[in-house]
Amino acid sequence: MTKRLSFSLDLNSNDFDALQTVLANPSAVAAAVAPNDPWENARIVDILIEMAGIVATAAKLSAEGDACGRIE
Repeated sequence: MTKRLSFSLDLNSNDFDALQTVLANPSAVAAAVAPNDPWENARIVDILIEMAGIVATAAKLSAEGDACGRIE
């Protein structure tokens, strides 16, 4: 079953940097969370990679909006 999630995060720059660090290291996160379960490890890596792409797109759109003088 697939579930669609939509949410909004209000992050300061330090928190955003921390999120990017987590998303840039999916294998390390998965190894810490599920060190003895290769299937769970693979699922965690896959979702973090997907989330990293979404966050990168959102950050780009936000930066473009800021450059245009829009406030969100």
